[in-house]
Amino acid sequence: MQISINNRKIGYSDKGKGQVIFLVHGYLETKDVWDDFAARLTDNYRVIAIDLPGHGESDSRGTVNSMELFAGSMKDLLDNLGIKKAFIVGHSMGGYAVLAFRQMFPEYLSAYSLFHSHPFSDKPAAVEKRKMNIEIVNAGKKGIMIPGFVAALYSQYNQKKFSREIEASVLLSLETKDETIIADLYGMIERPSRPGLIEDGTIPFLWILGRHDSHINADEMLRIVNLPSGSEAVILENSGHMGFIEEADLAADLIRKFI
Repeated sequence: MQISINNRKIGYSDKGKGQVIFLVHGYLETKDVWDDFAARLTDNYRVIAIDLPGHGESDSRGTVNSMELFAGSMKDLLDNLGIKKAFIVGHSMGGYAVLAFRQMFPEYLSAYSLFHSHPFSDKPAAVEKRKMNIEIVNAGKKGIMIPGFVAALYSQYNQKKFSREIEASVLLSLETKDETIIADLYGMIERPSRPGLIEDGTIPFLWILGRHDSHINADEMLRIVNLPSGSEAVILENSGHMGFIEEADLAADLIRKFI
């Protein structure tokens, strides 16, 4: 589905009835990455997934996809659908966008979740890696970068089991326009740290991490962020960075129980 706001299209899916769960995809993804996971929740909830600007069926909005830009697009969709409150879940880069939304539009949140994401800005080494990836994409070589990147999102113990899902993710990622990839990378480089938003405890928060995540050290994150009462953190013991695929049933149960 699509809507047009200020002559710009936003792609989204909308299934089920009840309390709203709003899903926000990550880097090199679209709303379609949530399809199987969302289907586990639609019996009891209204599940909406958005295509962030430049991704899937959503129009691009510029040369830098800031997290604030993403948050504004999320709010536009919620407003257009007449939704005043939602439990918003962000995967990876989508989690950075959710934190920007948390800062800008807290009144829309019944609760929120970071799914294989964290509240900190990039360290210098991560910035340099993103800049290197920008050079690779500018050189027309994203096809070399993407397969290895996508496979590494899964636990090494799961890569054979989820080989079909990895292949599908690679194909989906390769469809991402070069300018969108670059805009995302610049947006992530520029994002600020926001741990205080989690630590203030005014909005219920669920943090789902993966034991074998090569991008995020779960134990380290739980040491340096002071979770307040009303918040919950869970480490998926058999997942890398893609727990909503690697341990989909368990992850869906965690969300149901938290709600």
